[in-house]
Amino acid sequence: MNILGRVAVFPKVPERIGRLEELAYNLWWSWTPQAQAL
Repeated sequence: MNILGRVAVFPKVPERIGRLEELAYNLWWSWTPQAQAL
């Protein structure tokens, strides 16, 4: 199968959970024990 191109998908996240997107892309929490405890 040949790849013809790429499609970027940026879903609209509801405002009330919008900060979860920021957390998902912020790896600081993954190596900070105090953040993991949250």
